[in-house]
Amino acid sequence: RVDDAPQDLDGAMHAAWTGFDVLEDDEAAALVDTLHALVSGDTLDEDLRGALSPLTVDERADVTPSAGQDPADAPGILLVNPMACALEDLAAALIHQDQDELYPGVYLEYERVHDGDAEAFLAGETDRIGWVSDMRLEILGAEYTEQVRGDVRRVSSGARPFVWARLWLTEPAEFVDSDWTFEQDYQIELFWERAPGELVHAYGIWREMSVGGLSAEDEGFVNVTLNNMVDWDAQTVALCAEEE
Repeated sequence: RVDDAPQDLDGAMHAAWTGFDVLEDDEAAALVDTLHALVSGDTLDEDLRGALSPLTVDERADVTPSAGQDPADAPGILLVNPMACALEDLAAALIHQDQDELYPGVYLEYERVHDGDAEAFLAGETDRIGWVSDMRLEILGAEYTEQVRGDVRRVSSGARPFVWARLWLTEPAEFVDSDWTFEQDYQIELFWERAPGELVHAYGIWREMSVGGLSAEDEGFVNVTLNNMVDWDAQTVALCAEEE
């Protein structure tokens, strides 16, 4: 069983979601300092897992994918993981246009269109970039298509430079020949530097999904999702090692 995240950690992840577009850099840096302290970032040596309280309607308001969807139906989970990766290499992996090349076996089809300048972002000339991704995937033998909006922001001020990512499902996914459902998905990620070449990754997901009789409220589903998140980080670390 995944225990509920402590209330202050839960609140900080909600603040990370709602603050993406509104917090000034110094305020965002203070939030990361708080997160670092809450997860004992200096000594964290294995992944930390927890359940997050659902987003509220107000918290989800600016990214509402479809009228009538209730964020209370999308339970949240949290992974905090140490990563051996330089921040600039992590940023390059996050905004890489062909994610299917970096993470083989994840996607059946993948296409991303940026609405910003990737080279300018990586060069530090701009602190934000966004995109829309259309993809085809498979889960438990069932194919589905989805569209995701993503945005990444870099914050260089403060004691711990970090990269901040927010993603969400723009509309319910469509399954092929199945009555399974994937209605809502909201993701927030923060990668901050605790030492050169060492990051802490805080990753929150709120998801409404029902596949094969399992939903995002079932222990098995939750643990498989968390294990997949750990595997994703491991592949990212491998990519970072290739850049050394």
